[in-house]
Parts: sequence; structure tokens; C-alpha cells
Amino acid sequence: MPMTVDGLVDHLAQAKMLRGPGQSPWPSADPQKQDLYRIDWQRLLDRDGEWDQNDWSLTELIRERIGAGPPKGPSRVEARKRRPDICAWYQPIHFYGIGWGIFILEDCLREIAADIARWLSTSSVSISSLRTLQTELVRAAFFTLYLHEAFHHRIESFAIRAWIVDGVPRYQPYYTQVYRPARAGSISASIGLLEEALANAYSYSRLSDDPYRAAVQRQVFDATRDYLQWRFPLDPPGYRDATRYRTKEAFEGGLHKLEEQVATATIGATQVNRWRFAPNMTESMFDIRSEIWTVVRTGQLPKLPTFPLYRPTSTQRLLKALRTEYGYDRVKGAGKGSHIRLKAVGCPPLTVPAGKKDLSPVVLRSIARALEFDDIGTMLEYLGC
Repeated sequence: MPMTVDGLVDHLAQAKMLRGPGQSPWPSADPQKQDLYRIDWQRLLDRDGEWDQNDWSLTELIRERIGAGPPKGPSRVEARKRRPDICAWYQPIHFYGIGWGIFILEDCLREIAADIARWLSTSSVSISSLRTLQTELVRAAFFTLYLHEAFHHRIESFAIRAWIVDGVPRYQPYYTQVYRPARAGSISASIGLLEEALANAYSYSRLSDDPYRAAVQRQVFDATRDYLQWRFPLDPPGYRDATRYRTKEAFEGGLHKLEEQVATATIGATQVNRWRFAPNMTESMFDIRSEIWTVVRTGQLPKLPTFPLYRPTSTQRLLKALRTEYGYDRVKGAGKGSHIRLKAVGCPPLTVPAGKKDLSPVVLRSIARALEFDDIGTMLEYLGC
């Protein structure tokens, strides 16, 4: 049987390790003010794709900023706000279940793209191709945020693997005893927020690899790395330590320290070197590229390439349809109050958020995939929701 997020969520629920979103160290989208659209990864990478025609209203801003160098005064203050802890977040499986994934504020991408343009060389950029250039700058801005959040999934993957081996929970203890206190200032951010420093460093280094490097021209790649080198020291405590881990040797050493932190839920790592002998522990368990969401203001259409929307449905309506079409029933005494576990003969187990008037597209996408539908709309039409 293939490994799936749905199966893992069911396993976490049985072990009473599935926590509600309210316990997550990161935020979630506000359904009253924001809409979610799932990113079409293939179209995002396509340098000749149709999304190039979407107008980000950046051409004049790029024209003004090309070659301007680092921002100063009020512009510098604003630029410092466009960073991963504000513009994007990862929703861990442990806290969000099938609602996991990476979420990126689309409004941030426009401003980060314009910031990157400051490091472009005026002699190497054709002013006549600004419309194409704006797309590449937005793509580069997207990569800087996506790669940072993708690293968080790798660390959760590490915690899951360690738990599966010996049955000892790792993820929640680490966040309760190390990460959260560091964010609150109770312990040193340089130690407790090592994950954020490494996520920044990971973003910087992975830009050199395909498919990211192949998706932008050389000038944009160079400008993006220069922009990150400028921004990192200005990031919040912990995050700004990325500059310590930009070399391969330093990054690997930092990663082993982090692995020991997660494994022991302490900052006094004593057996760091043992992780050199388990080099694949932080490989991503799932293809997170299919779970990236752009967050836009309610009523605003996304400019990034995304999949079509669907009509809203509630937990109650979905449960009724699943019972009618597949025979799903609740598992008595299973799951926490925020989630409902479902079982049906010959069908994969499902875990659904309880009491939702409008289930998020992230949740519906996961259920559609578990039931082998190509998309949310097709599933809802079949179920009559």
C-alpha cells in the first residue's frame, strides 16, 4: 500500500498525536478575509506559459528600481517586513492533518519581486522586455518563500520517521520545549530557532539547483541571491543566523544539531554526530509541490497559475454524502474534538475537521485525492455536494 498523507493522519489520530490548528506555532489563512488557490506547479515553472500574460502592474516599479541597490530610509523598513515569517507559512501535518501544506501571500510576491530588481544590473537587462522580466522576478520571489517553507516539511518528516522507529513522539515535544519558548524569548533564538536559520540558508542554496535555477535567467538568479544576502542580517533573531550556514559544511553541521534538538526536545544537544550516519532522515516524505497555496484577499483573483475553484461545502454535508456514496461511518471514540475519523469497507480511512461550515480547499483536495478523484470539483459533483 502506498504511503499517503491520509494514512499518516489516521495513524497520528489513533496515536492521539493529532493536534488542532490552534496549537500550531504558525498562523493559518483567515476565511473571512482571504481566499486560497492551489498552485499549478508545472505552469509556474513554464517560462513560456500563459501566466506570463497576467499583469502584476510591476513594469513601472521595476523600471524605477533596476540597479538602485539596497533600499534606504522608509523603503528599507518596509522591505524588511517582506520575509518568510510574515509572507508565508507551513501548516504541519501534526497540527492541521489533511489541511497541511505551504501557504504564500500573493501580495508579498509583487513587492519582493520589485525588491530583487534593485540588484539587477542596468547594463544586462533589456528595458523592452520588462513584461517578461516581471514574471521571472515574481517566480524568483516565490522560490525564496517556497524553499524556506519546504524545509519545515523536511524537519517534520524527520520527526515522523524518528517516531515511527521507536514510538516516541518528537514533533510536539520539540515545538513545546524548544521552538515555541525561543519565539517567546524564553531561550536564545540563535539556539531555539535554529530551524528558521537553516530554512533561510536552505532557500539560498537550493536556488542554485534545478528546477529553480532553470526557471529564471542568470541576471535574475544573481540578483535574487544578492537580495537574500542583504535581507538575512536584517531578519528577526534566529532567522538572521542564516549567514552562518551558507557553506555546505556549516549547513550540515547545523542540520545535525537541529536533528538532535528535535530528537531530544532539548537545546543541550550532546550526540550531534550520530546523525551523520542517517543522511536521508530529512528527505521530504510527501510531494509538497502539490500542496502549495497562494493566499489572496477575498474576492481577488490570483495572478499566479492555479487550479480552478469549487463550490463551498460543510462538514455535515460532506459526511452525509460520504455515508451515502461510500458507506463511511464515524469511528466511535476516535480522534480529538476538532477532527472526525471515518472508516468504510474497501475505502481508505479519512479524517475530517469537525463542525466546519465551509471546508477549506486544502482539506477537500486531500479527500479528493484519497478517493482517487482528479480534482475537488469532480469529487463534489459526484457526491452531490
